[in-house]
Amino acid sequence: MGSALLVISAVSAFSMSTLAQAEEPTAAASAPARGEHPHHPGRMMHGPGHGGPGMMPLEGRRLDRVLDQVKATDAQRTQIKALAKSAQADLKPLHEAGRSVHEQTLALFAQPQVDAAAAEKLRQQGLASHDAMSKRMLQFALDASKVLTPEQRAELVAKVQKHHDRMKSRGQAHAQLEH
Repeated sequence: MGSALLVISAVSAFSMSTLAQAEEPTAAASAPARGEHPHHPGRMMHGPGHGGPGMMPLEGRRLDRVLDQVKATDAQRTQIKALAKSAQADLKPLHEAGRSVHEQTLALFAQPQVDAAAAEKLRQQGLASHDAMSKRMLQFALDASKVLTPEQRAELVAKVQKHHDRMKSRGQAHAQLEH
């Protein structure tokens, strides 16, 4: 059960990041791309609301790379890509709803007087949006897990754990530099 939760959280994080990167930026061309770190162009931000590295992206070369790493068959590739495409289509409006709540929250806090009831309502809307995205990513992870063999899933979990360990080490090193 623990490894299944690790798989689900990793899939969710990476897929959210991939979805955000796949969208067209609406800001001016000189602004960083959506999700891109403002001080490090080309690097994506990770953390709440930004997605992060994981193991099962929803499209492109990253998805192909993951499928290569687990030696997915052509049939598995076809099935997983269809599942990913469906998940991506379902997630796009949810992601946009979350962005809208975020923008409304910023506008609310820019007002001379902050309406606590309105802030709470937006918080609840944000939680509902996040919950819906999480549920959809869980469904994608469960569907993809039926396509992959237990050995392939174990390989993915091992790669994600290795990645998490590297990120944890980087975070600790970064924290030491700040102090």
